[in-house]
Amino acid sequence: MKQRYYWAMLLGVLVVTVVSTVMANLGWYNPLERLANRLPWGDKFGHFVLAGGLAFTLNLILRARKIVKLWVAIYWSDVIIGALAILEEGSQVWFPARSVSFSDLMAGLLGMVLMNRMAAFFIHRQAVRTHDNT
Repeated sequence: MKQRYYWAMLLGVLVVTVVSTVMANLGWYNPLERLANRLPWGDKFGHFVLAGGLAFTLNLILRARKIVKLWVAIYWSDVIIGALAILEEGSQVWFPARSVSFSDLMAGLLGMVLMNRMAAFFIHRQAVRTHDNT
């Protein structure tokens, strides 16, 4: 896929994430959030999908670039989305309609880590196919 499609995907996921976050901060719940709140683990699934979607598309854009220090390698998208997830969850302290939840944060981080690995696999697979066709 071309980079512009990845950017369009990121923009779409980012818009959904920002709109959902702002609406929840204001205490306005859209029908999807109401449904998620009625389902067991629905809220956690939402955190998993939104953080995972952001991480997946950002990792595609960054082509699975990593920070390597000594024996540890971490994707740049893990750092960026992880920091945003921590800040977003922590910011809920200042919104009466929200509550800080360690399990929400963990669901988002788990989604981020798993979807980053999926994006890295996808990128590697594309590179192998491209190499085999040359």
